[in-house]
Amino acid sequence: MNRPHKIHVVVGTKPKKLPTDPDPIKLVATIDACQAAELGATVCCVQSFSSVDEQPVGEEMGKKGAANRARVLRGGHPHAYVVGIENYIHRNRDGEWEDLAAIVVMAPDGFTYTWASLPIQLDAMDVLAAKTEGFDRTTVGSMVARRLGCKADDPHGPMSGHARSRRGLLTKALTHVFRQVKADLDESLLDLTNGEEDFHEVKAGRHIVRLPWGVAVTKTGVRLRLAFFDLFGAPAFKRKANTLLARALAPYIPEDVALVITPEGKGVIAGEALAGALNIDPVMFRKKNRPMRPAKRKMRYKSVTTEEEQDLFLDADVLSTLEANRGKKVVIFDDVVTTAGTVGAIERLVAEYDMTVVYAFIFTEGDEWKEHIDPARVVSLNTLPAPVPLED
Repeated sequence: MNRPHKIHVVVGTKPKKLPTDPDPIKLVATIDACQAAELGATVCCVQSFSSVDEQPVGEEMGKKGAANRARVLRGGHPHAYVVGIENYIHRNRDGEWEDLAAIVVMAPDGFTYTWASLPIQLDAMDVLAAKTEGFDRTTVGSMVARRLGCKADDPHGPMSGHARSRRGLLTKALTHVFRQVKADLDESLLDLTNGEEDFHEVKAGRHIVRLPWGVAVTKTGVRLRLAFFDLFGAPAFKRKANTLLARALAPYIPEDVALVITPEGKGVIAGEALAGALNIDPVMFRKKNRPMRPAKRKMRYKSVTTEEEQDLFLDADVLSTLEANRGKKVVIFDDVVTTAGTVGAIERLVAEYDMTVVYAFIFTEGDEWKEHIDPARVVSLNTLPAPVPLED
C-alpha cells in the first residue's frame, strides 16, 4: 500500500516593494491544485525574476518568462518542485487578442512539466493602450483595471463577465500539472513493504524504493537483519517494479553489449526486462538441471556465502548462444550482489568464449563483493546496507 506523497513546492512571484509579500493568487491557486491532485504539499512563494517584459507578447516569451522564474527558484531550492508562472498575450487564429498563463514546473530531478491556462479574450483597445505606454513597463491587465476600476492583479473576472477568475484559471491549469506529478510519483515510488512501518528507503534512478527490514538465517544458524529486496513472485506490482528498475539501469549499460546473462533466481525477470530495454537477448544460467532441457555443460564452483560447492548448468541453446557471440561484450546481471560468488563464476565460464564482461546490479549490498569482482566494471542504481548479525 502506497503512502501519501509529501512534496515541497516553491512558487515564483514578481519582486515587490515588501520582500516578504507573497502573490496570494499564485500561492492559493497552487495550494488548491495540490489538494485537488491529492498531494501532501507544503507551498510557499519566493521572489524570482522572469527577465522578460512586464507584458510578455507571444507564447515563446511567456514560456521563457515562466522557465526563467523556475530556474531562479531551482538554484535556491534544489529539493523542491519549483513553479514558474508568466501571463502573456497573443493573437489567436481569428486575430483576436487573448490573455493566458504559461506554467513551468521543475521537479527535483530536473524533469520539467509545461502547461498553459485557458485564455481570456481581451479588448483590442486595452492592448493598444498598454502598447502605447510600453509593454516593458505595464500590462494589459493594468489597462483593464484602470478602465473598469477593478484590481490590477485579477482583471480576469471583469474581462470574462465574471465567468472566470485568475485564481480559478490558474488552479485548473496547475491541477492538470500536479496530477501528472502525482502519476509520476505513483510510478516512481515502489513500495515493497506491504504496509509495514519499519522500512529502508533507497533511491534508484528516478525511483524511490521502500524495502521492509527482514531477518535471514544462514545455513550455519546466524540470524541477519537486512533490507529485504525481493521482486520474485506473481503480484502485478512486483512485475512492474522489475521492469521499471531494469529500465532505470539500462542507460548506464555500454551500447555495444550483445547479451544479458543472469543466474537462475529472483533476478531473472528483471534480467529479461533489462535485455528488452537494451534490445538484446537474455540468457539464463540454471542452478538446477532440468529433465526437459538437460544440461550439456556443468560448471562447479564454491559459494562464497556457504563455502559449499554449487553448480551452474548450461543447455544446448545457451552454449550455442555463447558460441555465436564469442569475443563480444556481455552483461552479467543480478538484482542484488552481496558476495559475487555466482556472478564471478559466470565470468570465469564466459572467459572461455573470449567475452568482455560488464556487471550490472539493481543494488549492491555491503562491500564484500568488491573482493571478488572488479568494482570498476560494475554499474548499479544504489547500495543497500550490509546484513547485520543479530544477537540471540
